Amino acid sequence: MTLRSILSHTCLSEIDNSQNLPAIFVDTDAPLREEKSDLFGGIVTVKAKGKKIVESSVSDILYSGQKPQLEDVELTAIPYPYWNNRGEREMLVWMKELRP
Repeated sequence: MTLRSILSHTCLSEIDNSQNLPAIFVDTDAPLREEKSDLFGGIVTVKAKGKKIVESSVSDILYSGQKPQLEDVELTAIPYPYWNNRGEREMLVWMKELRP
């Protein structure tokens, strides 16, 4: 099963991955890990490595040439049908790829 097919059935939820999900990039070169969770009676989550833009490194200037800083993050993806069953939070289905 490919990374794209696995992640196409999952999503990122703010409750697992903090705020500002659009600032996240998934590392498509790193392996994925399945992890059994106690959520909802025992669903399987997918762990992935990624990067997230550090908000304080983003300039307020519209056309700044300054590159944003990235921090390492471990992402937790859950099966899509479960994402909104833990309260109203941000959710992301389409994840950006981390490119060199």
